[in-house]
Amino acid sequence: TRFNSILRSRSLKALHASGLGNSFEDVLGPYRRSFESLCARLRAAGALAPRLTGSGSGIFAVVPHGVPFGAIIGRFQGDEPLYAVRSVGRGLQFDMQQ
Repeated sequence: TRFNSILRSRSLKALHASGLGNSFEDVLGPYRRSFESLCARLRAAGALAPRLTGSGSGIFAVVPHGVPFGAIIGRFQGDEPLYAVRSVGRGLQFDMQQ
């Protein structure tokens, strides 16, 4: 897959990984407008690269380095709940098995 080939070729940063997309985004049907609206509002608040989770059950975005999560919450326009999740390490780790 494209994702696997990118993983094998170089180090993967969170923003780059989110740019690989999610196949659920291609089949949102009547939910597309809501998804695009939420993504636009997250970007307007300062979040980067909003995407669907792998299962399609939620949306995540990257908070830029040095930007407090509270600042994004303060600028966010909407009533959807937002949650801050911090990574334990410095970056993404993948265990590749072939």
